[in-house]
Amino acid sequence: YFHHHRARGMLLQACDGLVENNRIANVQAAAIQITTDADYWQEGYGCRNLTVRRNHIERCNYAMWERGEKGRHMACINVVVDLGSSLGDYPVHRDIAIEENTIRDTPGLAILIASARGVRVKNNRVVDANTEPFQNTGAAIGAKAQGAIMVTHASDVEVSGNRIEGVRSSEHGVWVDKATTNKIVVRRNKHA
Repeated sequence: YFHHHRARGMLLQACDGLVENNRIANVQAAAIQITTDADYWQEGYGCRNLTVRRNHIERCNYAMWERGEKGRHMACINVVVDLGSSLGDYPVHRDIAIEENTIRDTPGLAILIASARGVRVKNNRVVDANTEPFQNTGAAIGAKAQGAIMVTHASDVEVSGNRIEGVRSSEHGVWVDKATTNKIVVRRNKHA
């Protein structure tokens, strides 16, 4: 149980992993941060063969430091390469499954996929994303926050079977940046 602190619930920067059946609540930053940081911390070489499954995430990512125009970690679950001035275009992260998780009550995005190839986002339940929409978050880095599940700077991504409920923004559901992605499959997602 990861709860009530100022940083991320989990920072993942390695290969061949399973993150399963955890509860993450009331952390100020992202619940699960899958990242390579080439900006501030200069760490992480990319995740491969990683499964994030059946985790329960609630009231995470409320910190203000990612809400600006250069905000890069804008979701409860982030898959990114942080270059400071942008998200990485090269697919450093590969073969990642994010499935059967419940994400509840987040001020911005539930899931962000970037800098990746071969990602499956399947059968997740998102309840009350965008409770405090990030108006211009990511605008200065070419990745303005949109949707509950956002895919940008990525390829070979499947987003399917997800249930998205109670999103409080006109920009809800699954959003794919067609200018920076290819081979993206979005199907059988339900919005309630």
